[in-house]
Amino acid sequence: MSFRPALRPHVSVVAEPEGGFVLRNALVGMSIQLAPQALAITRRLDGSSSLDELASAETAVDRATIEEVVRRYLLLNLLEGAGDAIVTRLQSFAEGTLELPLSVLREGRFGCQASGDCCHSYRFGPLEDADVARIEALDVRAALPQLGELPLFHELLSASGQRQRYLNTIDAHCLFLLEDARCGLHAAFGPESKPHVCRRYPYVAWTTIDGIKIYDRGECSCFALSARSGTPVVEDLERILPLLPPVRSLHHPSVLLDAGTPLDFGHFLKFQKAAINLIAEHPGPVEACLRTLAQLLHGFTLALRACPLSAGEPDATVARVLADPSLRSTPALPPKGERKQGAHALAGLCGQLVERLGKDLLQGPKNPHDRMRLQRLGQLLPLLHGVQAQACHCQDPERFELSDYYRELNQIGIDPEVREVMRISLRQSMFGSKALIELRPRPALLRLALTWLVTLFGGRLRAQAEGLQAVLPRHLDHGHTLAQRLFHHPLLEQIFLAWEPHTWHVFAALAEVSAPVAALYERRKEHP
Repeated sequence: MSFRPALRPHVSVVAEPEGGFVLRNALVGMSIQLAPQALAITRRLDGSSSLDELASAETAVDRATIEEVVRRYLLLNLLEGAGDAIVTRLQSFAEGTLELPLSVLREGRFGCQASGDCCHSYRFGPLEDADVARIEALDVRAALPQLGELPLFHELLSASGQRQRYLNTIDAHCLFLLEDARCGLHAAFGPESKPHVCRRYPYVAWTTIDGIKIYDRGECSCFALSARSGTPVVEDLERILPLLPPVRSLHHPSVLLDAGTPLDFGHFLKFQKAAINLIAEHPGPVEACLRTLAQLLHGFTLALRACPLSAGEPDATVARVLADPSLRSTPALPPKGERKQGAHALAGLCGQLVERLGKDLLQGPKNPHDRMRLQRLGQLLPLLHGVQAQACHCQDPERFELSDYYRELNQIGIDPEVREVMRISLRQSMFGSKALIELRPRPALLRLALTWLVTLFGGRLRAQAEGLQAVLPRHLDHGHTLAQRLFHHPLLEQIFLAWEPHTWHVFAALAEVSAPVAALYERRKEHP
């Protein structure tokens, strides 16, 4: 039977008041602007015509355009039969009958190391009304006389114009932070006195049709220890759940695999699962795991870009690609020319990030909250310079010869436990919202690769400072925290978005840039 595409009942063509037409998906609140040719095609998608019949009827529209429109609607589950299981769950959520399970990583855990670092450089809120009332009911100024008359809260406007309250700050840290890095509220009145936003740190929740994902954003300054020795999240849910904000909306956007390939978020959730499993099962070093992850995303994108126009799609293509064993094995190193091109792209990315950080540092703090952020930017700069130097050397060893200092750093190996720490970090990033930047997975994967390189270079600096010949897990903390916190800033995210076209080039150079360390790691495994 030939494929006869039909729009779903909740999908309709709607005239805009100011002119023009959009295709509206009432189930998820999404609208697509329709150009004249797309409008003509869309109006005929009623299940009565095959693609051949559409092509013969719409003589003003070429077959390629018809296929492009129909494929886009397939990938977005706008046609009958596409993503039926996903659409059913969306309908159940809209009707209030979908029971969302809790979803956590089995190795997820956290244990506070009392560094006090999480009480710096964040905006501490927004606070719930109950948080404010609970704190105001305490005799805070008697217990903490150093506060004087400083207001406990300040207000900021949200993006929607709503006034929200936050804990006040002193020199970019929470006003309740004591000199010994303890929370003053906790010390004087117990942990239940603290705002929910503080008590649930570093966990966040992400509501999807697969369930409510609860995960660690990986920003703790003692990540290497806290993520391995703390309380497992599955055993801490009784404490965490009451602290989470109520479920108000479902996260279900359209993901852009590339500029011309949108995809319903439900299908991307399946990619996330496959990526998380790949990271858990990959036997090689971190850079090899990242290259394999990039290969899986690249194969996923290419397959959906050419998704067959037939019944059962795109579900069949998604299932086939994610089960393809060839995409889950470490790819061979690309030719030397491609590696050099990738090193050039990586050096350019680092250079643009350095330029952006430099501008921020020159402008100075705009408010007290900025002071600590700028201090961290200054700490990130030398790590980016180090990665950039290595990339330039890989691009042209004669022109960009490494100094003796960098050569010594390259002789520092990696303790095997480092891979296990980074495996947790990578899985958490792919599990939650950091798997996307503005709904695009490629720039997010680019950010993940640079996070590893910055973390690794920072670890080598720390190991060298201690006179050690191998990077230990604790050496990762500084670079990892800087990358996880700062690379999430909107200004830096815009740079990763701008470099999206170079993603695959950068991954071609990933092994080359980290080659000295990767080689030593392999030798260490063979000759412990």
